[in-house]
Parts: sequence; C-alpha cells; structure tokens
Amino acid sequence: MEQFVVIDLLDVLKIDSLSSSHPIYVPVSHPDEINQIFDSISYGKGASVIRMMYNYLGEETFKKGLSNYLKKHQYDTATHKDLWDALNQQAKADNKTANVAAIMDTWILQMGYPVVTVTRNMDAGTAQVTQSRFLLDPVQKPSTTYTSPFSYKWMVPFTYVVSSSPTWNEPPAVFMNMTDVTLTGLKKDDWIIGNIGHSGVYRVNYDGDNWQKLIEQLHTDHTVIPEQNRAQIIDDAFNLGRSGILDQVVAFKVTAYLKNEVDFTPWRTVFRNLAYIELMLDRTATRGLYEKYILRLIEPMYRTIKWDESTNSTHLEIYLRTMMLRVACLHGERDCVNNATALFRQWMDNPTDNRIPADLKQTVYCTALKHGGLEEWNFAYKQYTIANVAVEKHKLLRSLSCSSKPWVLNSLLLRTLNKNDIRKQDIASVIASVSRTDIGRYIVWNFVRANWDTIKGTLDGIFGIRRLTGFIAQGFNTQYELEELDEFGARHPEIGVSSTAFRQRREETLANIRWMADNQHKIHEWLEKTTL
Repeated sequence: MEQFVVIDLLDVLKIDSLSSSHPIYVPVSHPDEINQIFDSISYGKGASVIRMMYNYLGEETFKKGLSNYLKKHQYDTATHKDLWDALNQQAKADNKTANVAAIMDTWILQMGYPVVTVTRNMDAGTAQVTQSRFLLDPVQKPSTTYTSPFSYKWMVPFTYVVSSSPTWNEPPAVFMNMTDVTLTGLKKDDWIIGNIGHSGVYRVNYDGDNWQKLIEQLHTDHTVIPEQNRAQIIDDAFNLGRSGILDQVVAFKVTAYLKNEVDFTPWRTVFRNLAYIELMLDRTATRGLYEKYILRLIEPMYRTIKWDESTNSTHLEIYLRTMMLRVACLHGERDCVNNATALFRQWMDNPTDNRIPADLKQTVYCTALKHGGLEEWNFAYKQYTIANVAVEKHKLLRSLSCSSKPWVLNSLLLRTLNKNDIRKQDIASVIASVSRTDIGRYIVWNFVRANWDTIKGTLDGIFGIRRLTGFIAQGFNTQYELEELDEFGARHPEIGVSSTAFRQRREETLANIRWMADNQHKIHEWLEKTTL
C-alpha cells in the first residue's frame, strides 16, 4: 500500500489535474475513442477511487461486498453499477450509512478531483473546509470535450487529525456532500492534517499559519506524523505550488526536514516532485544552487547506505537504498560515482563475471556510461546484444542513453531506425530514455521531428505513437518551444489518435512557462539564503 500511493496515486493526481484529462467512465462509439482512454486515468484512478471506498467502508465490509459481487456475476458480464450495488448492500447489512453509487458517481463520471482547503479560526475553535476543482494550471480554459454532471463538486470522505488529539488509526471524519463543512472543537494551538493515510483522491491546502506549524512539527519531530501523511504533505505542497495556490518556496521549506528522514515513501515522493523542478531549472543559473542543496539534503542518509547487499533488509529498505544511491550518483556525489565506476570497471575486466548487485545495476551502468567514454559505452552495447535475460537486456538498453556525449546519444537514436540494431518493440523505450536526460531531451526533439515519418511507420500502432507523443518535448518552458510544439502538431495531423496525449503535453508546456515566470527567481533567492 505504501508503494501504491507513490507509484499509482501520485501519478493519477498529476495527470488528472490537467484540463485535458477525461472521466474514468466514458461512453464510446468507435475504436479510436477506446484507444484514447487506455491510460492511467482508466487504470490508476480507477484503482485509487476503489481504494478510497475501501478505506471509507472498512476492510471487512469492502471484502464481503466484493466477494458477493464476484459470486453473483461469475461467468457473466457486469458494470460499475453492479459493484456499487453489492458494496451498498453489504454496507447496509453492516449497519453503515453509505450510498455507494451516489458517492462513486461523482468520482467516475466527471474528470479531475478537488483540492480541499482548511481555513482555521482559532479564536472560534473552528475550521472552514471548502472544495474546488484542482487544476495544475488554473489559467487554462476548461475542456469542452467532457462536461461535469456535478459542476465539479465531489462527495468527499474527509478525514483529519489535530495535534492535541492525534488519533491516526481512527481519525475523525466528515462527509462533504458536494458542499462545504465546518469543523468544531479545535484548540488555539492545534495544527490540522487532512486526508489521513492519503486514502482520498484529493489534495489538501491549509491557511498559512497551519502550513508553518506543520513545517515546524516536521523539523522538531517528524515521526509524530505517519509516513504516508509526511509524503502527502510533501506532494500537496509541491503541486499546490505548481498551480500557484501556494507559494512554491513553502514546498522547499517542507523538504528541509528530510535530512532526518529514513523512510521510503517521503523520499520517493520528494524525488518525484523534484524531478519537475530539475527539469524546469535545467538551463538556468539556479541549477547549480539546486544541485548543492540536494547533495546537502541527502548527505546524512547517503552516509548510512551500504553498497554491499544486506540479507536482512526489508522490501522497502531495498527500494530506499536503490533510490538513494541512484539520486546521489545522478547528482555527482563523488563517493557514489567512484563506487559505481569501480564496480563497472571490474565487470569490464572480467565480462563473464558480473558481480554488480542486481538492484544497483541500473545505477552502476548509467553512472559508468555518464562519466566514462566510448570504451564503456561500446562495452555496454556489446553486452546488450549478447544478453539473453530480458531484465538485463532492458537495463543495459536504458543505460546506453546515459552518455554525456551528444554524438553518442544521436548515434543511439539513429540505431532505432535500423531494426537490426534495436528491436522494433524497444524503439519507444530508447527514445523515452534519451529524452529523460539533461542533454538528450533536446536531441530527441530534433531527432523525432527530422525522422517522424520513419518513426511513426515503425512504431506498433496507436499505442506506440501515443507513448512517443507523451514524452517528446517534456520540459519545454519557453514561448519559443510552445510555438515549435504547435507547429509540429499542425504539420502532423495523423497524431489525432493520440490527441489527448498531445493536448496534455501542450497544456503542461503552458503551465511550465507560467511556473518559470512565477517561481524561478523566488527559488533562487531561497536557495542562496538557506542552510541545512
């Protein structure tokens, strides 16, 4: 469940915050319309709202209702309404008040999700809780493709905890029936946290004083707040900052506590969000200050990480170790780079005996090729051609995009045009991997435009084209780049089957332009002044 939040739910919250998103349930009348909705909204958001209902009804009620649904409709067809009916009947049997269909319809029949804003009145001991649709770029015009039958209001099971009574396991809850609500009985010095366990598909914003209290609590003793909600606070702060609802610097102030963080979920969340910041600051003078900040932030955690595998590590500890070493090497931490390149050199000296730990192979391969030369790259490419294990072959293929030499990256892209060099099913993955690097994203943009006719004819149908459309031009944040994107779209109307992905990329570009204008200088000033 910890991984579900940072891998599925957070991805859904990003995509569904665009005005070019779509509802989970979309009536279709043509195969092309079906193709448009095979994405993380249908799968990830579908899973996320069911998880929300699971938490709302309770595990036993949900399981019994689901079991009844499966038994009743086995060897038959079913719709979402059948599932709601089964859950509703079980809720009534368990003496729980819930109109499951009415609740869930607000989540599956309209796109998007709300930001729930909590504004405290400490003198009165109350807090006003309001909801409105969250858009990553509120300046964008709402989509006219889909209309909301509920005027973008949701039935929100809002859970919360206050500092004077932190009942995390059984938090108080109020039901927002497409309306605002008022919380009472708060104490003057209370901080409040909403969406406990990050169980709901919504974001939470607070008044400025409450944000400051949460930051102080994280710095004083972050363990008072459970791991999932620490991650939620980080993700909400960054994305509220991206939308302009919250000062983006507040999110950076939240991250400063991470020098004491030892759990996977908050670190995974902050790195997901900082990836966007890195993308935006890539070509600015602020990038150097940012790199120094990240290295100072991760230094305490990096010192505890061992390069040798431990047989006693838990599942999430292994993920944390792998992630921290990847980030450290990516940002040029000298000890990390030295260890990675030494391990790769040992393999080069004895190609039949690869002793690099399995969970560190991607980091080691990528670091060695980034800091190495043609000798390392050619060795990795040879190993890719002879590898007969699919996972190993995939890791080596991804690592080939890590070179810091533009001509090497361009030669790799050219290999995708030759089916004898790169398999047809791997072409999109190679282009995507190159586009994710600082140097490669601009090389990819030029390569795709120059070779579009060949590329589109090679990719496997609309799914391959949609994937390609989804990651080309990522990181665009200038008016000139927006015009280039528009020109590309106008020149190639055949990407109509992928129009949703293309519109999302364009919308993100507009949001990026605004974000740069609003935030770059503020972040630069904060990074210049801050100390850890």
